[in-house]
Amino acid sequence: AVTAYIQQFLGQAGGQRGNAIALARTVLQRRLASSLGAIRSSLLKRAARIGERIRDVEALPAHERAAKLAEYRLIPDLDSEQDPDDVTEENESAAVEGVVVAETLDAMRVEVRELERLIAQADAAIATGQESKLAALRDCLDRSELRSLHEDGRAKLLIFTEHRDTLEYLERNLRDWGYSTCVIHGGQPPTARKEIQQQFHQDKQICIATEAAGEGINLQFCHLMINYDLPWNPVRLEQRMGRIHRIGQEAKCVIFNFCATNTIEGHLIILLLLKLEEMRKALGGRVYDVLGEVLQHNGLDFERLVRDTLLNPSLRDPAAEQIEEITAEALLDYERMVGVAQATKNVDMSWVREHDWTSEERRLMPEYVEGFFLRACQQLEVRLERRVDGLWRIEHVPAALRSDRLSAVQRLDRPQKSYRKLTFLKEQRARAEHEDAVLLSPGHPLFAAVTESLRHKLAGVEGASAVFAAPWASEPYAIHFFVHSITGLATSGRPEEVFAEIAAVADAPHGFEHAPADVLHDLTPVEDARCEPPETAHLRAAEDFVRLRVQQPKVVAERAQRLKQAEIRSAYLMKALDAENRRLEASWLELDHRVSSGEENARIALDAAVRRREELGRRRQEKLRGFEQLGIVKPGPLAYLGSALIVPPGGVDEKAAAAMHNDPQVELAAMAWAMAEESRAGWDPEDVSQARDGSGFDIRSVRRDDQGRIADVRRIEVKGRAPAHGDVSLCRTEWIAARRHGDTYWLYVVYGAKSGSPRGVKIRDPYAKLHDHVRKVTHVTSFYIPGDAIEAAA
Repeated sequence: AVTAYIQQFLGQAGGQRGNAIALARTVLQRRLASSLGAIRSSLLKRAARIGERIRDVEALPAHERAAKLAEYRLIPDLDSEQDPDDVTEENESAAVEGVVVAETLDAMRVEVRELERLIAQADAAIATGQESKLAALRDCLDRSELRSLHEDGRAKLLIFTEHRDTLEYLERNLRDWGYSTCVIHGGQPPTARKEIQQQFHQDKQICIATEAAGEGINLQFCHLMINYDLPWNPVRLEQRMGRIHRIGQEAKCVIFNFCATNTIEGHLIILLLLKLEEMRKALGGRVYDVLGEVLQHNGLDFERLVRDTLLNPSLRDPAAEQIEEITAEALLDYERMVGVAQATKNVDMSWVREHDWTSEERRLMPEYVEGFFLRACQQLEVRLERRVDGLWRIEHVPAALRSDRLSAVQRLDRPQKSYRKLTFLKEQRARAEHEDAVLLSPGHPLFAAVTESLRHKLAGVEGASAVFAAPWASEPYAIHFFVHSITGLATSGRPEEVFAEIAAVADAPHGFEHAPADVLHDLTPVEDARCEPPETAHLRAAEDFVRLRVQQPKVVAERAQRLKQAEIRSAYLMKALDAENRRLEASWLELDHRVSSGEENARIALDAAVRRREELGRRRQEKLRGFEQLGIVKPGPLAYLGSALIVPPGGVDEKAAAAMHNDPQVELAAMAWAMAEESRAGWDPEDVSQARDGSGFDIRSVRRDDQGRIADVRRIEVKGRAPAHGDVSLCRTEWIAARRHGDTYWLYVVYGAKSGSPRGVKIRDPYAKLHDHVRKVTHVTSFYIPGDAIEAAA
């Protein structure tokens, strides 16, 4: 009945008027496929608007009515070519209500009567509860795949719809069926959406959402989805799935797509989905993640195909034929031309996993971030308070930290006036009850403002020296800290800083040594101790050491890495542009032939094709020149930060002192034993003890499967002891790393390391097994572990 109404009262027309009418038809068809609630609302609004206009015209003198009717027939400001998935509720209402086709009052009255008849028909259908799509939803909720929604209080279901009216319609019905619900739509501000997201996570079974939840919201705590309405742009379907099917999802995702196959658009959508399923094997299991590329390389604009077929139903069979002609080869041929298929086929996922491990190991430990921020707030007199739930709060952020004079504010935005809930740990932030907490880390506006203000306050101590106790020190020595950088040229030719780091130089008795820059984490300040700054000549020698032994090797490595990247990117660019050039050349030859045959209306397209080829050539040259510049790398500035005088720990009992003492030769022997032991066990160990990256262990050992792929990893901290029994200690970084890495972290204690028969004691997950026996040494940052506890844990 609705389709018949559309054909009778919103018939096709030409020009701008025809485009506006077409948009109104499209909106009504989409709402019709969405729900009875949505189409009823649209018909009701249209009837009310036309009735209002009838009354307005009837109130005018007879001689003014024609002009008023003509005014109503003017086309509203609508973009008929707008992507249907981007049309807002306001756009839809304007399309449905604003387009008047009837030319007389009598015609308008006839249309209102037909609209009222349709509304009554919709009311009757809703009253009987016999809407097939709503019934399908109820049946779907009873399926075994969604059983966890009833049995598991943590299971969550996300339902996507295209329209607010349908959203409200579903919400009413779902609540009547006994489900707890919440809704997300574009009419809500972003802050409200985040609060609703938290409600969904904590205590709601079902969230009904429009496209407002399709992007920018992480809902991976949910693994069930129903697409109650399918978008005409199939790429949007993948975006929706990406809300729950993403890295970090621990459950199997179950997704239902509702498709009304007895409608034109539903018929075409189901044909497309079936065709994609048919091509799944040829695409190597890929479907939705390459959907846009498949359609692009097959030259199919699916949205326009649906829209054109709705306007002219006689095109239904030709449209189905176009979908049937889609092939996987169109995409695969392109990928072969640009090398993508070969690259993806041969990707070594073990390499990816290894780099992922490395990234996690080198991540700045949040415990240090938290400790720094707490001390910074004390220095700046910012009142940071611990909450009952273990998180933090700042009731008032001082105006100085929100000042526009701070470069941090200019760069990252102004901090809020208060923070009721702060955490430094991602694990805390991931819990449902803490979703409204702010994760504080470097890069956050508040953290940056505090850091900058602290540096201003402490500017006078740059280049100074201080005394620290180290658990491993047996005699005093100094460590000097510098910051150095490497500069280069971007592909645009602009200078850029490509690398920067802090370098530490230990002033050892036999000369300078490169020390780990994060050594300060494991040092304890000695209160009220004073020391003189190093002599200028000595510092210059240390600077020369940094330039030669630290900065220059980094320059060489960075240059090699950037040249390798330039080579890869240039090769890929050449293949991609060659493929594009062949496509443009084929188009140009066809257009040139048409113009030569006398088809003058193709001349404009021919000129455009010529310009595109010329532009492609210019782009090629610019890109290649830019890649050539990537290899231009040189040392940047080097600046002295300050020095630490390292002294042996005082006030420590003999047992703890003995446990902290490390004999370099014993440690080397213990490392050799551990490396050999791993190799004998079939693992592939790597000595990372000299990496100076703050990872908190000495050996990364991996186990490979039959195909040579990495299957497992161990992070091993090695402690060597000359006696056959004894205590050991871990520094703070090692103990935190043990807690962070859990059962992938191992402690190997090698007793009698230099004897003819060393004995190794292996403890997996030492934090879990030993934390009840560990004693923190207060005079120096170290964790003392009794030998008896080590033997028992092993």
